[in-house]
Parts: sequence; C-alpha cells; structure tokens
Amino acid sequence: VKQYGYTGVAVYLGISTLDLAATFVIVKAAGMDKIELAQDWVLDNVGGYFGYKTSLDSVDDAQVGAIYNKASGLWSVFVIAYGIHKLLVPLRVVATSMITPPLVKWLVKRGWIKK
Repeated sequence: VKQYGYTGVAVYLGISTLDLAATFVIVKAAGMDKIELAQDWVLDNVGGYFGYKTSLDSVDDAQVGAIYNKASGLWSVFVIAYGIHKLLVPLRVVATSMITPPLVKWLVKRGWIKK
C-alpha cells in the first residue's frame, strides 16, 4: 500500500469482485442438482445440531419446493462459490501485483494520479 497506495487496493477489490461473480456463475452452471443433493445431506446429518427440523407438517410441498429452490439453493451456491473464492486468494494477489505497477505508471503518465 505504501508504494502504490489506494490504486493497488482498488485493483485487488476489483479483481476480487470479478472473481467472486465468476465463481458464483460457474458453480451455478455446474448444476443445481448436485448442490441440492449436498445441501440435503448436510441438513439431514448436521442440521439437527443447529435447530433445523426435518418435518414440515403445516406447509404443503409446493410452498416448500418454491422456497427451497429459490432462497436456500442460491445461498448454498453462494457459500460454495465463496469457499472456492477464498481458496483463490494467492491467484488474486499475484494478478494484483502484475496489474498494479503498469496501471499506476499509465495513470501517472496521463496525469490522473500523482506519484
């Protein structure tokens, strides 16, 4: 941060945002059916420890399916994508260190920032 300042931070945050979005899209494209199977397994085996109830007698199946597929499925996709995103930190750091110096040089040359 001392040498490249806020430009380096902005580059890292931009790369990080693009990385998370791309990871989310890739995980979602990989297949919701696989994610739903994994989510069902986790809820059945671990959910009881966190207060998850497996029986919903007062709600009909159509309501459960609609709620499950839209909200819960997207959260599962996000959690998986975020986990993969965190594993890619070294790649983001390398990309930031490769992009930032030429970008700062170009911005200084154009007069948009001061060195």
